[in-house]
Amino acid sequence: MGLAIDHMIVPSGSAGTHAGILAGMEGNRAGIPVSGINVSRSKQEQEALVNDLAVRTAEWVGAGNCVPENAVRCFDAYVGPGYSLPTDGMVDAVRLLASTEAILLDPVYSGKSMVGCIDLTRKGFFEGCKNVLFLHTGGSPSFYAYVESFMNPLYGQKR
Repeated sequence: MGLAIDHMIVPSGSAGTHAGILAGMEGNRAGIPVSGINVSRSKQEQEALVNDLAVRTAEWVGAGNCVPENAVRCFDAYVGPGYSLPTDGMVDAVRLLASTEAILLDPVYSGKSMVGCIDLTRKGFFEGCKNVLFLHTGGSPSFYAYVESFMNPLYGQKR
């Protein structure tokens, strides 16, 4: 395809997706850094959880001990008050992608992860990267459980 990916952003909750992607990237020597945007835990707790599961996954699939501890990177600034609890940033990110790209993000995982991706981009974290891959993990039906957050003027629309 000729597309070089410089960095990948994934939601990081129970750690399965993050650890699996990381084990695959490291096991295949893809050279693509993977960063997780936490949806429920502190950076330290999540990194330990992801590391443990990524190492065990790589070993289970026969890739050996290929996941170095320094390959695990998590950001916890976007969790807000807790798992599945809306934040202004999440509401803004979901509204932004829906209105500009016709992409519906779920509020619990991809919505909070997109907040992190946007914020890290604005802060220059991806400086020098041409292509950042964002993993949309689906779950858009859960959007309807949070419709009040998107209708409530107290959420989003930075005041």
